Parts: sequence; C-alpha cells; structure tokens
Amino acid sequence: MQPIPPNYREIPRHFRRMRAIASRFGALTYKLSRLHALLTPCTSVNALGKGTPCVSLSFLAHPAKDKSDGFILTSRTEKKLEVWVSDGGFATGETLSELLSLRKQLLKAGGFEKEINNPRCKLEVTYLVSHFHIDHINEGIYHILPSPFIRVKQVYFPHISVYAQDRDHILERNGDIGLRSRFMLSQRAYQPLADMMDMPFGACRTVPFGEGSITLMMPDIDWGAPEYRKRLAEMYDITAPEELAKATPVQVINSNCLIARIEYAGRSMLLTGDAMKKTFEFDDEPFDRLVSQYGDTLKSDIVKYPHHGQARNPAWKTVRDKLLIPSPDAMVVLTGHNAHTHAAPYLTENNVPWVDLREKTHTFTITPDGMIRHTTGNVTLL
Repeated sequence: MQPIPPNYREIPRHFRRMRAIASRFGALTYKLSRLHALLTPCTSVNALGKGTPCVSLSFLAHPAKDKSDGFILTSRTEKKLEVWVSDGGFATGETLSELLSLRKQLLKAGGFEKEINNPRCKLEVTYLVSHFHIDHINEGIYHILPSPFIRVKQVYFPHISVYAQDRDHILERNGDIGLRSRFMLSQRAYQPLADMMDMPFGACRTVPFGEGSITLMMPDIDWGAPEYRKRLAEMYDITAPEELAKATPVQVINSNCLIARIEYAGRSMLLTGDAMKKTFEFDDEPFDRLVSQYGDTLKSDIVKYPHHGQARNPAWKTVRDKLLIPSPDAMVVLTGHNAHTHAAPYLTENNVPWVDLREKTHTFTITPDGMIRHTTGNVTLL
C-alpha cells in the first residue's frame, strides 16, 4: 500500500535532488542516486569510537520548540561505536548538530582532525521512526538524511495505515500521506542504499545493539481501520464530521507508533512514542493496549513519558505501576515544555522522579556493571 505522493512544490527549492525524485523523472533520479552512492568511496568513522563498553541514550533539549522527540542512542564496544537516531524532532538542525559533533569527536580522538570537513568520512547511523508527524520526522527529512557527513544504514518505521486510502479526512492532517512520502523521497534521494525495514502491525523484533539489544514493538492493531477509528471517536467524544476529519488522522498516526526498549547489562530504557492516553474512564486506549500487549517486557529503569507528557495526565499511574522499575536510578523523561505543568505534578505527588528537556539535554549511560550514570549537556563520548 502506497501513500499519495506529496506535491513536490512543498519541498524547499534548495533540496533539488528531492524535488527531482518527486517529479516525473523520479525513477531515473533514484537510479542515478544509487549509482553515485555505489561508486563514491567512503570510510566509516564509527570504528574510531571503540573502547570500554557502554550504552547511552540522550534525550535532546529543544529550546526553540515546545515539544520534540529527538534521541541519540550509542553503544560502544571494543570494536566500534554504534549509533542510532530516533525521530529527530522539528527541522531545527539540533539533532544533526549533535550527530556531527559525535563525528567530530571520533575523528579528533583517532587523530584525523584534518578529515572533519571531508564528506567521505561518514558517521554510520541507524534511523528509527516512531511515527510520521512533523515534530518527529522533519529533522530527518531536511537535515539528517541529506547530510553528506552521515550514512544511514537502516531505517525502521511503522507500517502504513489503511486510513491513508480513505478520503473522508483532511489529507494534510494525515502524516501517513504527506510526511511519510516526503521522508521516503528524502531517503531515496540522499540515502539510496539504506535498508528500509517496514514494521508490520503486531511485530516485535529484537536487534543487536553493541553488546546489548533494542526491541522494536508495534501495536497489534491498525487504529486506522474503520472499527478502531470508531472506537477512538467514542473514547474521545468526537462526533461532529468536521472534528472527525480533523482530529482522527492525527490520533491514528499517534496510536500506530513504533516503540523501542533498549537493554544492556540488566538495565533498560523505554521510548514510548506518542501512544495515546487521554482519559481515566477507559482502559483500552492505545497506550493501555500497548502495555497490555507487551506486559512486563516493557518494564524499564528509564521511561519516556508517552506523548511528551503534555495534557496526558492519566498515563502517570500506568507509567508508575506498570512501566517504571523501582530503583535509585529510576527516571521519567518529559519531552514537552508544558509537561512540567501537565504530567509533572502527578509524578511529583506520587514520588516518581522526572526530568524535562526545556533547557538541557539529558543522557543516561549504562556501564558494564549495570550502573546508570545521568549527565546533562551536549552528547559526548565517555
């Protein structure tokens, strides 16, 4: 199933290769992009990051936006540094800046400082897309994928909803149409050799991550199917046709998000995407179903609060009782500026530790002995 191609005129003019991919010459441009990538020699800088094993998850600050999910995951082994980027946030350049900073650190540490401006020395990354909304995907479309200093090896992303085939909603609100298409155009234009890993509904896949692992989990249903869209409308009391056309596509994309759990040395960290929990009344909302579906396998020491923590107060009890492992290192991370007035009071009242990203990047590093170190500031190598 393919989404509707976006209007190429919506792509900024300076992204000429992406505009060409969106035009009638797209197939030829893609072939040329692949041929250019295959014939252009490049060197991975990841091997320069080898050292004492550890796994880090950095929640990136975003002072210019009120909410944004951009994460950088690194796993260091005695052979290399493996890097994942999850979502990326708005197209502010902040996530790309951190990735380029890591690349610079690697080149300096290896004694190759003269190669910092050489695009043939590339940082290899795996890209994780939780869902196709602007505050999660635009950084990838317009900054990370086009960067000549980044080589994307793989992209994991959620399967497209059947809702993309319906025409009873505002198309501009459906990220499975415009934003998914633009991401795929950017990938084909700038990272044509990347392996595209489509995660079907109900899929649960564990992949190696250095000496640890990352488990990727999809909801067991497509919330864009007619019966589940109807259930969303019932739960959230959406009845007017204009509201259904406006709100439902946003809810469907949020509900179909891909979540990830990182595990290393007996400790774990959980990224919950924008799974929705909006009421105390119902126990079968998208976030409830995810937690019921995967059960104790979701329990983690560090938990990203679902949907930024903004106006999602009812989720705090599930986070506390079913997701967060009680330990001195336990922490809930709120990724929205307004979360400190929405979700945070409930967490504070119930003695659940939390941090937010209004001003600082927060990094959690798991060491081989199972200790978790919490630091703030820019992403740096140990």
